[in-house]
Amino acid sequence: MISAIVTFAVVVLAALGPPLRPSGGDTVPGRLGAAALACEGTLDLRRVEYVEAWARAGRLPYWAQANGSGEVLSTFGPGPAVVGALAFATLPAGKVLTDRSLQRRARWAAATCAGLAALAVFLAVARGGRVIPAVAAGLVFGLSFAGAATLGQALWQQTVSMVALGFAVAATLHADRSPGLGLLAPTALLCAVLLRPPLLPMALVLAAVIVKNTRRARGAGFLLAFVLAMPWLVYHVRHHGGPLPLGQLVANRALAGGSPFRLSSWPIGVAGLLASPARGLLWFAPIAVFGAVAGFRARGVFRGLALAAAVHVAFVGTTFKWWGGLCFGPRLVAEAALVGIVLAFLAPATGKATSVRALCAALTVVVGAIGLLRYDPVRWEMRRDPDHHPGALWDPVDTPLVALFVAPRPPGELLDAPLGPFVHCDGRTLRRAPPP
Repeated sequence: MISAIVTFAVVVLAALGPPLRPSGGDTVPGRLGAAALACEGTLDLRRVEYVEAWARAGRLPYWAQANGSGEVLSTFGPGPAVVGALAFATLPAGKVLTDRSLQRRARWAAATCAGLAALAVFLAVARGGRVIPAVAAGLVFGLSFAGAATLGQALWQQTVSMVALGFAVAATLHADRSPGLGLLAPTALLCAVLLRPPLLPMALVLAAVIVKNTRRARGAGFLLAFVLAMPWLVYHVRHHGGPLPLGQLVANRALAGGSPFRLSSWPIGVAGLLASPARGLLWFAPIAVFGAVAGFRARGVFRGLALAAAVHVAFVGTTFKWWGGLCFGPRLVAEAALVGIVLAFLAPATGKATSVRALCAALTVVVGAIGLLRYDPVRWEMRRDPDHHPGALWDPVDTPLVALFVAPRPPGELLDAPLGPFVHCDGRTLRRAPPP
């Protein structure tokens, strides 16, 4: 119990340690929705003054979409805002704050989610009292690019869904010893998909693993999942027009000028997610690749988990922007990294393989620490602009890891939303403060 608490606490404190930095537009609706929910009990982003002005002018950004009822909702669904609202609950009405203040509050929630995901990894590996490997696995994930360095810094859709996915994996692995946990595995898995629809291909494989390895889940587990998810499904149908928040698909279709899936470039996308100097797992989390290989060499549930991770990488590789935009490391396959790290510390390894695992784990933590302490999107992402110059993703010399140490930082402040100041919860969620 103490080991689990320590693992959780170390990851949370690590995420809260570095200075705040802008994380891109994907994280903006999470903190704005959290403020609106805490203040007025609504997820309507029109309650933010500048979003209302954008809506009236017909200039909503990609991360906000209007529904048929006139509400403006997050493209990425309500998950980040619902979780983030807990961090905004103590903000007093009438308080003057800036967007930096909102980011700071949102990071409290994000850091907690990163800690919970690391705790889920700990629990997944702690089969049969394997405490030391469990602590190592939890810390390696939590201190990797996927944990404190990225998803622990702001409220992405993944920040919340990663927690549900982690507990789904943990429950599946413990089902043979605790049938009750196996009963909850489908619920956690369904939550992950409802929070982040791009997990669906991976979730289908995991569902097959659950069915094969958890007898009680064949009926009761999945029935319980849908019963518990019914209020969430009803909300989505009412406000988003369907059971899943598919606004991201609509936004990506607009950004891509057509289908966001590019099967013709699938080999490039998969190769990039594995080996690109800018986004490759081999550079940012080699322990995940080690774990996936070890899982395929094993049998049973391990092989099923490795297949789920591989399917997720393959699916993300088909998307038009597989590198994930502005972020540190291959954020879009952070879920595969979680599964790979679990497998790395569970799948059998002897002799030289043990030494290779230790080296891969150390490199993963070192790279994660670099991102946690030094990541600045201006030094590489903004300068090389891979969205318009994807060749930069393959530059073996000017890579993000090198740029964080040698690239000069231009003067000025990078913003992903209006800075303010704003008055919170005084007539509306956020309104611009009058000049002094």
